[in-house]
Amino acid sequence: MCVDLVQFDNLQAIEKHSKFLNAGTYIIARSFKSEGELSELNSKIKKFNGKTITFKTCHIIEKPDMKQIQKFRGKTDFIAVRGGTPEMNKFALSHKGVNFLLQPCISGKLGFDTALARTAKENKVPVAVPFSQFLNSRGRERSMLFKNYLMAVKIMRRFKVPVMFFSCARNGNELRAPENFTSFAQILGFGKAEANAAVSANLKKISGKKKIEGFEVVKQ
Repeated sequence: MCVDLVQFDNLQAIEKHSKFLNAGTYIIARSFKSEGELSELNSKIKKFNGKTITFKTCHIIEKPDMKQIQKFRGKTDFIAVRGGTPEMNKFALSHKGVNFLLQPCISGKLGFDTALARTAKENKVPVAVPFSQFLNSRGRERSMLFKNYLMAVKIMRRFKVPVMFFSCARNGNELRAPENFTSFAQILGFGKAEANAAVSANLKKISGKKKIEGFEVVKQ
């Protein structure tokens, strides 16, 4: 079974869709305002884990703030930084405690370059591409997104930066099957084998562990 990251916590809806999407683990990611908010989500998750699917949590940092890393380190399963600008991308790739960079590009000026790719490679920080970012864009914005991601992916491939693809769905309608991510990765410039690797074993890339309990990589 594969892994997906989502940005909503309707666990019942996720469980319902998971039966058709071949994903056994879902990372619930959002910017938690407090530890109490996180505890409330963990209480909901305990009712589901170990049944048909597994849930994990991820705190998303929206601005360069070391205190956010310190506050949630060890309390959520993962910590991610929402990038897009050179400043946020650099913050994500340069600090210990950040598990991955989420959304390296926006529709404005390209915020990912060779220097950042080197930093990602040296610090072994994966980069996650959110499919919903494209679903929720239109016209010129979407065109610029494709342009920036095509260039960023070219740089990532050159420096062998670990890349992942997630739905980053904000509701059940935005959830997608792993095959959709594989095809999307190929559109952005990955070869077939690279695309499969970018979709498989995402928890291993994030955590650095060789084996994740309850997780199996599916060959496509």
